[in-house]
Amino acid sequence: MQNSVVLQRTGDFWIDLGLIGLWRTVTARSKDNPLRTNDGLKAQFILEDDIFEKNVNIGLSITLSSTVLAIEYDDNNILNQELAEAINSTKLHYLGKTKTEKIWWQDLGRVFFSNQKPTVFFELPTSIIEKNGKWKIGICDFCGTDKRFIKKAGAGEHPLLVVPGKFSSFYSNLIGDIKICNWCSFATKFSPLNLFYGINGNSITVIAMESDDLLDLLEVFGNFSRLFAQSNRYRNFPTVMRFTKYPLESLLDFLFATIQEVEKKRDLQGKSLLQSGIISKVHVLQGASGQGLSINRYYVIPNMPKVFDFISACQWLSKDQKLYNCLFETARSLISKRRADIETVTREEFARRIFYNKDVSDLLEEFLIANFDVKSPIKQFISLNIDKFIRLYTLNQMGMDSYQLNIAQQIGHMIGALSAEHDQKSLLYNLRSIGNLNSLIAFLNQLLVRYIDDIKPDGRTFQILLDEINNMNWYTYKSLIGIYAVLKYIELKFQKQEQMVKVDA
Repeated sequence: MQNSVVLQRTGDFWIDLGLIGLWRTVTARSKDNPLRTNDGLKAQFILEDDIFEKNVNIGLSITLSSTVLAIEYDDNNILNQELAEAINSTKLHYLGKTKTEKIWWQDLGRVFFSNQKPTVFFELPTSIIEKNGKWKIGICDFCGTDKRFIKKAGAGEHPLLVVPGKFSSFYSNLIGDIKICNWCSFATKFSPLNLFYGINGNSITVIAMESDDLLDLLEVFGNFSRLFAQSNRYRNFPTVMRFTKYPLESLLDFLFATIQEVEKKRDLQGKSLLQSGIISKVHVLQGASGQGLSINRYYVIPNMPKVFDFISACQWLSKDQKLYNCLFETARSLISKRRADIETVTREEFARRIFYNKDVSDLLEEFLIANFDVKSPIKQFISLNIDKFIRLYTLNQMGMDSYQLNIAQQIGHMIGALSAEHDQKSLLYNLRSIGNLNSLIAFLNQLLVRYIDDIKPDGRTFQILLDEINNMNWYTYKSLIGIYAVLKYIELKFQKQEQMVKVDA
């Protein structure tokens, strides 16, 4: 073919998502499925000629490789026709009628493109000319291509290019005079179509995948989309955790939904995708739409294979052969009610520590001691899952020695048993309020003196613990002891309730 346009993988997650979106949208009009070649995937554009009853090659093809998306064409009119068909197909996702019957931005369009006119948005890259000083010949800061029409990039091309005053909790590295070319700008119009998202009023939570290879990125999005074939206008993946408000707990919700779909459909391809490592990063952002998008929170999760592996390791079978996941059940329980509102701040912090491989023991201790009243059998199920989870997480993710963990568990069980037997909830509260190593040692010694008759058979365990504790690890020990103390307290109190019910019966 006589002409070609080559769009490079940029390494910027938003532009690269747009390249995949452009590929998927354009090839949807190809008569045959893209064929795999030595270079990657290639789609030829064939039309059926009813008069001569044969297929006619219209002189256009598109190829996707690991590093580029290339369009080859014989005639500018054919190229413009296909590009126009591709961009016009997005109207279904971006535009709708207002109350006054005006066609304007809706849903994803309202979130990402409301600061520009639709007539400008649907302009083709081939129609860009040097006018009003806006577009000039130069080098694109994203793809690095020279001698293309470029302009200063804005929020309409990239959500992280909003003005600094609209960042609530972080600063983007895309600040300053960032130039974008007409082709990268065109690709970004398809980026939102490759997101996983939930819209609630004027707030949106976005999950975006990144890969080091365009073919891998296409496979990632294709497989996830296949899992979540059913969607609605406000979200495109199912929710399995209630009351999710914040971005990282939403990502946790997304992962649980993915794993459930994989298990339900017995999708071995989807399961291998989760563990393959081709997802190099996940970008999670939350913002509010108004006059443009205002970013409230933004996170980059770097090591998804490790997260996937740990989530899979948290599965367990009950006696009746029902499959549970102790990480999921633990996360689902981390909600609290304040008057009429449900608060999930603890779960958001829990998710943050899971994704960044940080200790969660103090967080769980605080939550458990604040919510340990036993009122229903569900509490017993929750405590069972937390017990399983904290052992797996402390050993596998935090690298704690099983011997040390067992010591903390034994001490915690002793304190929980003492608290339940003597009806001394204050022991749990006092344990939570300990603020340094000396206070912890004093607390344990007081227990030895006060409850010597109860502790005597296991007094040696206390001494072993005291020998192990130092300034570097005391806080982790204290938190683990607190967790196991509450779990034992719940277990014994629940057993006592069951016995009382049997006696009454």
